Amino acid sequence: MKTRLLIVALALLFSAAAFASTTFNEARDRFERGLENSYAGRYDEAISEYEASIRLDPGVAEVYNNLGFAYFDKGDAQAAVFFQRKSLELNPYLANGYYGLALALETLGDKKGALVYWKRYLSLSSDEIWTEKARERIYLLEADE
Repeated sequence: MKTRLLIVALALLFSAAAFASTTFNEARDRFERGLENSYAGRYDEAISEYEASIRLDPGVAEVYNNLGFAYFDKGDAQAAVFFQRKSLELNPYLANGYYGLALALETLGDKKGALVYWKRYLSLSSDEIWTEKARERIYLLEADE
């Protein structure tokens, strides 16, 4: 009887692992399709793919980050702020989350908030092109004070 229960338990465990793997793969595939759509400027399609990825695997900060950028590129800075904040809740070391949040806050006119997040981005990122852009934004915001 114990052997039989162990076999059933192992079968359930392997089934759960296979399901989790399938779900993970599908979530990753939806994320990648979201990226393709974002790069092509198809923001509604990108948003749909990112949201599908989140439904399958809600704990991936990078998906929320890219969803925020898709909303920003579509012209909805308020939604961008929401999703960038969510990405940073999941991963407070995600430099791109700070970049996206700073960009969206600046667009909404929150210069002080944007300045804080531009600086946080710089403290985490080593990407030369984007850090230069962040430095430019900081310079302009500080000059405007």
